[in-house]
Amino acid sequence: FDPRAPYRSLETALSEDDLLRDEALALFRDLRELRNKVRHTDTYAVTPHEAREYVHLAQLLSQYLCGASRA
Repeated sequence: FDPRAPYRSLETALSEDDLLRDEALALFRDLRELRNKVRHTDTYAVTPHEAREYVHLAQLLSQYLCGASRA
Protein backbone atom coordinates (compact mmCIF):
# COMPACT_ATOMS: atom_id res chain seq x y z
CA PHE A 1 0.00 0.00 0.00
CA ASP A 2 1.33 3.41 -1.00
CA PRO A 3 -0.15 6.18 1.18
CA ARG A 4 0.86 8.72 -1.45
CA ALA A 5 -1.34 6.97 -4.02
CA PRO A 6 -4.11 5.20 -2.07
CA TYR A 7 -6.56 4.95 -4.97
CA ARG A 8 -3.95 3.47 -7.30
CA SER A 9 -3.02 1.01 -4.54
CA LEU A 10 -6.68 0.07 -4.14
CA GLU A 11 -7.06 -0.39 -7.90
CA THR A 12 -3.98 -2.64 -7.96
CA ALA A 13 -5.25 -4.74 -5.06
CA LEU A 14 -8.70 -5.13 -6.60
CA SER A 15 -7.12 -6.18 -9.88
CA GLU A 16 -4.52 -8.56 -8.47
CA ASP A 17 -7.05 -10.30 -6.23
CA ASP A 18 -9.63 -10.54 -9.05
CA LEU A 19 -12.22 -8.81 -6.90
CA LEU A 20 -13.70 -6.80 -9.79
CA ARG A 21 -14.35 -7.61 -13.41
CA ASP A 22 -12.39 -5.71 -16.04
CA GLU A 23 -15.37 -3.44 -16.81
CA ALA A 24 -15.66 -2.35 -13.17
CA LEU A 25 -11.91 -1.82 -12.91
CA ALA A 26 -12.06 0.38 -16.02
CA LEU A 27 -14.81 2.47 -14.40
CA PHE A 28 -12.76 2.77 -11.21
CA ARG A 29 -9.69 3.78 -13.23
CA ASP A 30 -11.61 6.41 -15.20
CA LEU A 31 -12.99 7.91 -12.00
CA ARG A 32 -9.54 7.89 -10.37
CA GLU A 33 -7.91 9.56 -13.35
CA LEU A 34 -10.48 12.36 -13.54
CA ARG A 35 -10.26 12.90 -9.80
CA ASN A 36 -6.48 13.12 -10.00
CA LYS A 37 -6.62 15.54 -12.90
CA VAL A 38 -8.83 17.87 -10.86
CA ARG A 39 -6.97 17.40 -7.59
CA HIS A 40 -3.41 17.74 -8.85
CA THR A 41 -3.72 20.41 -11.53
CA ASP A 42 -4.17 23.94 -10.22
CA THR A 43 -5.39 25.34 -13.51
CA TYR A 44 -7.72 22.52 -14.51
CA ALA A 45 -11.42 23.38 -14.55
CA VAL A 46 -13.99 20.62 -14.85
CA THR A 47 -16.39 21.12 -17.72
CA PRO A 48 -20.10 20.48 -17.23
CA HIS A 49 -19.76 17.48 -19.55
CA GLU A 50 -16.93 16.01 -17.43
CA ALA A 51 -18.93 16.56 -14.24
CA ARG A 52 -21.92 14.71 -15.72
CA GLU A 53 -19.63 11.95 -16.99
CA TYR A 54 -18.06 11.57 -13.52
CA VAL A 55 -21.48 11.23 -11.91
CA HIS A 56 -22.55 8.75 -14.58
CA LEU A 57 -19.41 6.62 -14.11
CA ALA A 58 -19.84 6.70 -10.33
CA GLN A 59 -23.45 5.54 -10.69
CA LEU A 60 -22.42 2.69 -12.99
CA LEU A 61 -19.72 1.55 -10.58
CA SER A 62 -22.14 1.81 -7.66
CA GLN A 63 -24.72 -0.31 -9.50
CA TYR A 64 -22.06 -2.89 -10.30
CA LEU A 65 -20.86 -3.04 -6.70
CA CYS A 66 -24.40 -3.32 -5.34
CA GLY A 67 -25.12 -6.12 -7.79
CA ALA A 68 -21.87 -7.89 -6.99
CA SER A 69 -22.58 -7.79 -3.26
CA ARG A 70 -25.88 -9.61 -3.83
CA ALA A 71 -24.30 -12.38 -5.90
